[in-house]
Amino acid sequence: MAALYFDADVQPDFAGLLSADGNEVVTARELLMRTASDAEHLAEATSRGFIVVTHNGSDFKTLCIAWRVWRQLWRLEEIPHVDVIAIPQRTLLPYARAAREIGMLLIREPRLWNQCWYFDLTAETWVRKV
Repeated sequence: MAALYFDADVQPDFAGLLSADGNEVVTARELLMRTASDAEHLAEATSRGFIVVTHNGSDFKTLCIAWRVWRQLWRLEEIPHVDVIAIPQRTLLPYARAAREIGMLLIREPRLWNQCWYFDLTAETWVRKV
């Protein structure tokens, strides 16, 4: 199973659905990081080796691209970041279904670093954004 980090925008009750499936879940609230920036969430999750789960797909897509571009521009050592899984807001994709979709993504895709996934409601499938 997977190790998942829920940023501050994802409700804590969602964690129970994924931990019931055998995943290790930690939330920003548990880590007292509710007011942290998305960049801080990505850094914290990467330091722990936990996949980020968020509603902020576009913000994290930008961060994932910047992570790669700045490293190359500044000729820094390659440091991969964890995957990001972005889900639509609970009103558009109920958490029970989101948990099932995340579970299927984790089975279908091998654990890779440096990717950003978004669940596309129109196509009813996962799309890799980065």
